[in-house]
Amino acid sequence: MGTKTSLVSIHSNEKGAIWTRFVVTLILLLIPTGAIAADFHDVTYHNCHDGDSCIFTIPDVHPLLGKQIKVEVSGIDTPELVAGCARELRMAKQARDLTKTLLTSAVRIDLVNARRGKEFHLDAKVMVEGKDIAEILIGQQLAARHTGGTSPADWCFKRRSFGLEIPYTPPPK
Repeated sequence: MGTKTSLVSIHSNEKGAIWTRFVVTLILLLIPTGAIAADFHDVTYHNCHDGDSCIFTIPDVHPLLGKQIKVEVSGIDTPELVAGCARELRMAKQARDLTKTLLTSAVRIDLVNARRGKEFHLDAKVMVEGKDIAEILIGQQLAARHTGGTSPADWCFKRRSFGLEIPYTPPPK
């Protein structure tokens, strides 16, 4: 009888932990952007759309909220695959490929300071073996620091010419 009781209590403790993580994640996703943050450890990587947005599964979180959820790497902006020029497209592919390589080869991936972003995704610091992938991308000049609003990056050099600001008029559609 004692063994049966301890197995039941262990099982209910596991259910309690899963329920707690579910509630925390639900709160994280439903309250206004940036109002609360959480850390998630040993997440599973699935894929990356570009250098700063990837899909992960968060363990011990209800599948509705934690299975294959989009995570934006906080604090950076990488070049876009829908690019304004050949240079931006080349850099976007390099950023995406580096991010994929880092995440695919990782033994441990953590999402630190995860917050609800716009739409139904998370913004988080993505850590690979304790290293921030945002800093790696910045170090390789494949990302620019970005905290919101219009991106400071000028991947196509549209806003500068030899250090001088020049007006840029996008081509007609």
